[in-house]
Amino acid sequence: MFRFTIRDLLLAMAAFGLALGWYLERAHHVSTREQLQGLIETLENVGVEMEVSPDHVYVKGSSFESYTSLSKHDPKTPTKVLGEKVAP
Repeated sequence: MFRFTIRDLLLAMAAFGLALGWYLERAHHVSTREQLQGLIETLENVGVEMEVSPDHVYVKGSSFESYTSLSKHDPKTPTKVLGEKVAP
């Protein structure tokens, strides 16, 4: 018969907890990416252009243009400008 110590059980719980946490975080990122891709496809179908990168989001429609910087705020770079012509 096997004898497990408290240390063995704590190690097993820690390994299981890390694996479960990693799996749940990964599943959340995949779901978010799929939702974003669906939104981009929907907007493109109605004539809205989008450019998404790690440091900015640029959206252009027939009557609006928006540029949002996701990096450190630069006073020269507008954030969340709607209804104005903005060049990135």
